[in-house]
Amino acid sequence: MQEAFGKFGTISSCKLEVYDDGKSRGFGYVQFEQKSSAEAAIQANGTVEILDRKVEILAHKTKDQRKGNEIKCTNIFVQGLPVGTDDAKLRELFS
Repeated sequence: MQEAFGKFGTISSCKLEVYDDGKSRGFGYVQFEQKSSAEAAIQANGTVEILDRKVEILAHKTKDQRKGNEIKCTNIFVQGLPVGTDDAKLRELFS
């Protein structure tokens, strides 16, 4: 992440979130010394690659800023189920 984002400005901290086994959770945080560096990185969304994969770059929001945006639905969409999966199997899988 240092290499991919260092081109936008000086990084004061960088953290990759990992599971207990050390594997990446697929996201992390980069803190720049200057706000303009963070803004430049956000503007480059969709063009930055890490390990040959384009990454999504968003402004970080604190829990308080995200408050009120909780998902309040009870329905989910499930894709890629094996052919022949019936209601009983679906209930078993998600119970």
